[in-house]
Amino acid sequence: MPADWILKATRQPPSIPYYMRNQPNGSVNCEADERTDVWIEAKVKLALLFHRSIIDLTEVEVKDGVVRLQGLSQSRVGKTLISALAKDIDGVKRVNNRMAVAFSGRLEPIGEKIDDATITAQIEFALLRNRSTRTLRIQVETTRGEVTLRGTARNQVEIDLVTRLIRDIEGVVEVKNNMTVQE
Repeated sequence: MPADWILKATRQPPSIPYYMRNQPNGSVNCEADERTDVWIEAKVKLALLFHRSIIDLTEVEVKDGVVRLQGLSQSRVGKTLISALAKDIDGVKRVNNRMAVAFSGRLEPIGEKIDDATITAQIEFALLRNRSTRTLRIQVETTRGEVTLRGTARNQVEIDLVTRLIRDIEGVVEVKNNMTVQE
């Protein structure tokens, strides 16, 4: 057998990410480091999953911790919130948001109406996912898309952030934030 064949047979396929290659025993390591671009990309996609500001997120690309977003956002405020959500992910160094703004107002819901339990679950998930809100104890109640919040926060900035995050959840019609600043 030619030596060239042996070299080709021992190479890892280029589709296997660098953090999975070259294990001492010849096996493939499937555990991703939480700081790799692949991991960051998955976390960004998950963070943006429920946000109605995103009409069409066609591309999330991460290289060396820099996130590039491309697609359509409902508004300039939504585009800014999307950037903030992506920036809040551990390991993200910078966000390059190239999303186009499609509309200046709110979109009317199309298709099936989202039930209150689904809205509440999406809100709780969004609050747990955000680094700044995951430690807050918040009671969420949803009735016909109107969300009422009770609980405490360390300051008014946290209360405002909670309101902004919740307004962006699909199915939310109104947010009544009855949270207070703890003394």
